[in-house]
Amino acid sequence: MRCGSTPVPSSTILCSYTGTLMTTKEALAANRTEGIDTGYMMRLGSSLESTTIWINALNHPEVLARFINDPRTPLAHNVTFVKDPLASPPRAEVVALRDLVDGEEIFVDYGKWYWAGERLVWGQKLKPIDVGRMYAGLEVVPDSADAKSCVDLFKRLKG
Repeated sequence: MRCGSTPVPSSTILCSYTGTLMTTKEALAANRTEGIDTGYMMRLGSSLESTTIWINALNHPEVLARFINDPRTPLAHNVTFVKDPLASPPRAEVVALRDLVDGEEIFVDYGKWYWAGERLVWGQKLKPIDVGRMYAGLEVVPDSADAKSCVDLFKRLKG
């Protein structure tokens, strides 16, 4: 995701991470039974009822915050998620950590647990190192329409 045509001052709220609200129990069950892509799920924290709230933005392409990448280097992070499970609706605001310039790409830290386990990528359960290997073998990053060719490429690279 890139910053718009106007410079953005530090501490500005750029957008919100919203989506389908879930409890921890629902999030775990959906992952096990439906095999949903957990890459769009964010743990917000506890509500007033002491229930842990999760947001799943997988089926919400209108949520611009879901397109923000994690470059996996703290030096590149220029926004942060400010989680608010008590807001109505619960959400995480995307806040600029410093002044952002015209056209600058937006990067956020997904957190250490995001990268700890397997990710569902193009229908394949992959560890982050495998995803990196797969992308390293590509000349152009594919869109979802090329999922089959990506999976085939990964199998060749891994095999």
